Amino acid sequence: MAIDVDRAIDDLVNLAPNASMVRHEPGLVVLKVGASTLKSALHADMTNLAQSIPGIRDTKLKLLSRTLHITYDESVLPYGLWEDLGKLKGQPDGQQRLRERLREIIKRDKA
Repeated sequence: MAIDVDRAIDDLVNLAPNASMVRHEPGLVVLKVGASTLKSALHADMTNLAQSIPGIRDTKLKLLSRTLHITYDESVLPYGLWEDLGKLKGQPDGQQRLRERLREIIKRDKA
């Protein structure tokens, strides 16, 4: 069962400032998370992001390397959106703007 869309957006946006983007190519983003953030990621149930946010195809949380691999459809979630996600560290107002962008994308996808 898919989790609530707003919760999925919050989980993703809240994780971003506590992660570092280690790889990004069209269709794939890899985030490195610290040990304390890893616990939050596990509770956020990242596997349901693909069911809740249009354009996210799959997520894999790799415990040993402490990385979150997200495959996505660039025609739905543009490359620049993920670049902005990687720049959220230390920018709390950027988090709100990103939440709004994601909600707008979801609204367009459902229309």
